[in-house]
Amino acid sequence: MNHSEKSAYPIRYRGRKHINHVLLLEVRMNKRNGSEDIALVSSVMSMKLIKINADSNALQVAKKMSDNKVSSVILTNNQDEIEGIVTERDLVRNICANDALSSQTPIISILTRLLSIITINKDSTVEEAAYMMLKNGVRHLAVTEDENTKNIIGIITTTDLAKYLNQRLKPSDKQSSLLLQAITAEEPTEERDIP
Repeated sequence: MNHSEKSAYPIRYRGRKHINHVLLLEVRMNKRNGSEDIALVSSVMSMKLIKINADSNALQVAKKMSDNKVSSVILTNNQDEIEGIVTERDLVRNICANDALSSQTPIISILTRLLSIITINKDSTVEEAAYMMLKNGVRHLAVTEDENTKNIIGIITTTDLAKYLNQRLKPSDKQSSLLLQAITAEEPTEERDIP
């Protein structure tokens, strides 16, 4: 792209939080142009809910996340009722940053309790999801079918929003597409690291 051409998505990577700002900008531009083809949370969210018993320790939770390549897990009690959610960020801030022994730290001590989980309805727009993430300073929203926060049917993350934006980019906007692909790419596994 030469300097006289302007990209429809002038993105310079400034972190995952920036993706939400870009999404909001795109939605506002589409509304001004009369375009109403904004996706719903249900079409972007992940329905892959990884659950683990709330009696687990932090090490077990971290292994579960790693094994399933997810950044959050749902904690359940012995009756399979949802107790809360734990994210990678929770593990870093509460275990690693405190130099706590993960195999000896009950996960229940750091979980985000169900009452404080930020949820969004599956019929909300991705714009509303981005706004809620920005407003609350979170990267994950639990998705519900109704007002019952115990009825979590999926998770929407900033990675899901970035993938959505990447799909909406025009083929000529290679720079923005490359940036979004870099943000959403899975971290290399050990097998890929071996020359």
